[in-house]
Amino acid sequence: MNPRTGEPIQIKAINMMSFKAGKVLKSQVNK
Repeated sequence: MNPRTGEPIQIKAINMMSFKAGKVLKSQVNK
């Protein structure tokens, strides 16, 4: 993690968001 760029934090947040969205989409499809 580089405090100067903050890039790893952004990438981590994006990955978490897409992961949550994927879980929601899967649960919607299964219904």
